[in-house]
Amino acid sequence: MISKDAILNACEKLILANEPKVSLRKIASQIGCAPPSIYYYFKNKTEILQALWDRVLENAQQHISRSYSEIEAYNLYIQFWLNRPLEFTTFVMEKEHAINFSLSPDYDLILSRLHKDVNQAEAIIAIAHGVIIYILHQNLDETKKQSIIKQSSLLITHQ
Repeated sequence: MISKDAILNACEKLILANEPKVSLRKIASQIGCAPPSIYYYFKNKTEILQALWDRVLENAQQHISRSYSEIEAYNLYIQFWLNRPLEFTTFVMEKEHAINFSLSPDYDLILSRLHKDVNQAEAIIAIAHGVIIYILHQNLDETKKQSIIKQSSLLITHQ
């Protein structure tokens, strides 16, 4: 049955399966409806991707909301993405699916957990993404991963 959630789930399934060029036609095929039916729920593919990104970012925000300090929030943010490497690669690194982070309502909540100054918080996210990319591209044991995260968190506390 067609619904917003069904459309988002189908799109996510295609993206995470590394489907090249996710289209409305492919999404419709996944849920068994005609492609024009999707327009009742979303204006275009970009709007679908934004809604999917909002859902992922809401999960990230919930994950770090239990932190008691900015450093703990930073560590939880990194762990969130390290536990979801395919989502990180898809939504953060791939141009085809990249979304403007700041359009998501949960982005501001994440920033506020990382630092009280928005510019500093955005710089911290950039550092975190660099750390995540490095860890994902290396064959590191858990001890080395944790050491890199700890060292990077020490760097951001000495700004």
